Amino acid sequence: MSHFSAKFCVYVVVPLLICVSLTAAQTLVNIPGLGSLQGTTSQSYFTKRTIYEFKGIPFAERPVRFMPPEKKTPWNGVLNATSFGRACPQISMVNTTPEGDLEDCLFLNVYSPKVNNASKLPVLFYIHGGGFSAGSSQDVAPGFFLEHDIVIVAPQYRLGPLGFLSLGTQSVGGNAAMYDQLMALQWTYDNIEHFGGNPDMITVAGVSAGAASAAVQYVSPLTQDLIKQVLLFSGTAVAFWAVGTEPVTDSLLIAKYAGCDPAGDVQACLKSLDPLTIVKAYDQYQSAERTQARSGMGGSNPMVDGLFLTEMPLETMSKPDFKGRPMIMSVVKHEGQFLEDVLYQYYLKGNNLTDSFTELKYNIPDVLLSYTDMKDLAYTIGTAIKDEYFKPQEFGNYTAMKAGITDFLGSAYFKGPARKMAELNNMRGGTTYLSTFNYNSPGFGMDGVIAHGRDQAMIFPFEWFSYTEEDLLVIRNMTAMYAQFISTGTPSGVSWKPYSLESDEYLIIDTTMTMNSPFEQQYTIAEQEGLYK
Repeated sequence: MSHFSAKFCVYVVVPLLICVSLTAAQTLVNIPGLGSLQGTTSQSYFTKRTIYEFKGIPFAERPVRFMPPEKKTPWNGVLNATSFGRACPQISMVNTTPEGDLEDCLFLNVYSPKVNNASKLPVLFYIHGGGFSAGSSQDVAPGFFLEHDIVIVAPQYRLGPLGFLSLGTQSVGGNAAMYDQLMALQWTYDNIEHFGGNPDMITVAGVSAGAASAAVQYVSPLTQDLIKQVLLFSGTAVAFWAVGTEPVTDSLLIAKYAGCDPAGDVQACLKSLDPLTIVKAYDQYQSAERTQARSGMGGSNPMVDGLFLTEMPLETMSKPDFKGRPMIMSVVKHEGQFLEDVLYQYYLKGNNLTDSFTELKYNIPDVLLSYTDMKDLAYTIGTAIKDEYFKPQEFGNYTAMKAGITDFLGSAYFKGPARKMAELNNMRGGTTYLSTFNYNSPGFGMDGVIAHGRDQAMIFPFEWFSYTEEDLLVIRNMTAMYAQFISTGTPSGVSWKPYSLESDEYLIIDTTMTMNSPFEQQYTIAEQEGLYK
């Protein structure tokens, strides 16, 4: 329904029922070969533009545990698509009493400002974050982005070990979640025109583990005809945590926590368990790993399986025949803040080392190396970390060391891999834009920390967030910039120069947008600014 028709409904009383029926008709979408969907409407945040919403669309059949998904068969009648589908099993469900089939969770949501086949709007395929083990499609809301002419698709995928666990067998081969995402992406390519989208203009995007997922999808040989460009917030395909290196070993440890005898039929045991038992086992495994100064993401992240990934993403992108495409790669100012807290809570506090002068003075570099899966076989990297991230007088005082720990972990997990991903994409002919989100909204609190994921409140409306006028200005600038990239491959509204190996330039996103270089300045930003001091 046009905006003119909507106004007509307001001022002319008699045809009101006709207008309402027209609105209802536009929220009824028929997908040839599948069936019809009844959606609903909402409004954009600023201009109150009509948004057509279709929630809880099943893109696959109820999955068989650990196996790749099967395509959704047609349904009879009109499917109600006015409410979200069930979130996939995760630790937040363990102490609740959820109803229904918890593993029947492969749904996606579609949001569009124009529901007709002729619109041909660019598509944002946005994968939620949550460490590969939490979150849902409800984390992606359309109110800010759909001030612009784009369509948003927000898929769900199996989480934690239910989505990634591998025993190296045909029926527990790993990457189930990545095949979920792939099927949702293929569903989008096949059907998005019926929601006003252009299947040949899909930008795959996400945050944190969702960004790593999007980046791995981008690298996979199975997606090369589906993805036009990529938009990554705090996650890459080349980070050490993005792709597991010992998936079977880690999976067997998770199975042991679930009560499966390693000497018995582990596969049969895992398939017989309640899904939340497996989720809880992963939580126990991860906690134990973190207490031993390890990331604990094994068995719950993508892997090289010979089909979806034939090699590590770094190897693929390093080859001259890899096809780079338009890319935005963004991080936030204090990426390592939550990781510093993990280290403190699990390793130091968990081992009663918070007041150990000896531990803090002599062992922290080795602990940081362990948390980032680095090997210091020449016994020199630890010294380099000490020299780069700490002052001699800080050792032994955890409060004084927090800024350096935050910087190192943020750089190792996110900022260094972001720069490397930008370099590789640039080398392979893909126009690449690198940025850091350094805006500190009062809604985040007054601690001065711009932590991992805080940029998401500026692109998706958070119900709990009290937005200020300054926030809204930043939101308008950011979403306009990204919407233009989604539409054309080039961000607008700012003088954002493409990344190059020679200049190492990047955009600082704040109340104003400014270019800076080199990017490695952001590796020690907490220390530079005296955070925590």
